[in-house]
Amino acid sequence: MSWLIRSGFLLFSISLVPSLYAESYENQVINLAQETFENSASLALVEVDIKSMEKFEELMKPAKTSFDETRFQGAYIFSSDQIVGYCFVVNEIGKEMPITFLVCLNPDNSVRFIEVLKYRETRGGEIRSKMFLKQFQGKKTEDKITVGHDIKNIRGATLSAWATTRAVRKSFAIRKSIDEKIANVSVKSIFQRKISSSKSSRCYEVGDTFLCLTCNCSEKDFIKIHEFVSGISKEFSDFYFQNIMSSRIKELVDKYEKSRKDIAYFDIYWKGDGKPDLGGVWKGYVVDVLAEFMKSIGKEEFEINFGWSSFYFSKPTAISVLGRKIIHKGAVSVSDSDSEYSEIFDPVDSKFVRNKGKVAVLHTSAEFSDFASTLCIIWEECAEFIKNKGGVIIRETNKH
Repeated sequence: MSWLIRSGFLLFSISLVPSLYAESYENQVINLAQETFENSASLALVEVDIKSMEKFEELMKPAKTSFDETRFQGAYIFSSDQIVGYCFVVNEIGKEMPITFLVCLNPDNSVRFIEVLKYRETRGGEIRSKMFLKQFQGKKTEDKITVGHDIKNIRGATLSAWATTRAVRKSFAIRKSIDEKIANVSVKSIFQRKISSSKSSRCYEVGDTFLCLTCNCSEKDFIKIHEFVSGISKEFSDFYFQNIMSSRIKELVDKYEKSRKDIAYFDIYWKGDGKPDLGGVWKGYVVDVLAEFMKSIGKEEFEINFGWSSFYFSKPTAISVLGRKIIHKGAVSVSDSDSEYSEIFDPVDSKFVRNKGKVAVLHTSAEFSDFASTLCIIWEECAEFIKNKGGVIIRETNKH
């Protein structure tokens, strides 16, 4: 791998840009853009090619890019025949690796929304938090957008925080390049918003990603659900950022304290700072709690999708898991040790586990499937443990 040093930043060689650009984020762009611009009727997926990098860099000032790219994936969002927003996929270097962002802008070029699509560093992933990213909403080109001034830093994620500020500046520069005719825009495809007559979907910001729910629910139902999800989301935000432990979270920590004693391959204190890390279980826990809440308000048919791995089906559903077709009712969680954003820690060998493929666990509990799929990356002989708990394990080994 070759590297370049430019303007004080560590840069990927330009030869790596095409391979990174080859990664498609179309589905994420479509889903997030439609969630962000909720009244939109359609969107056009586009490619933006910058004709002059020198002029583009001028438009980025006062920021300087840490990752040279001249082609961008994006979307124009429409309501009737009016453009109501723009979204662009951009990359900036954190400490050593590129971070891929989606930045959506309003027609006045203010930031409407920002999301981390792919995080490749081993540290600093806290920038994916909605609390951190919300600081950029409403920012314009005339704002400082500077860590330590109008953007609060996250300890241990300073370089990634600065990368986020540059990603926003880069999105402003793309938009200006289009206006000033120094970029070519080509439309790849058009998508109309799909509306279901019987079921509706809503997505809620919870922790570092979205929780999406599909159900036959009324507006009154969705108001109740939103209040419930917001409440549990606040509990986890208070815990992670302010170390405030609600009774519900204390119960969860106590439960995994016991698991820590019973299973040598599990440790909720792997960061070594004395604070429990519930990353391997909390998404599944939230899914389970929401599923119980849905039943308590009389909803028997629904689907929940949270983060990268937790799914809950309220009735038997035909799904494909790591290449196998299965009819399943309950939760599906997948842990991926090959992923560039994965941080699966082996407390026995005191190192991160890499290149051991993917593990999926199916269970009636999303919390258990989240926990068990992570555990099985470290503990390859865990199949009997899963079976005894009433679960099913599917393992995809690394083929390289």
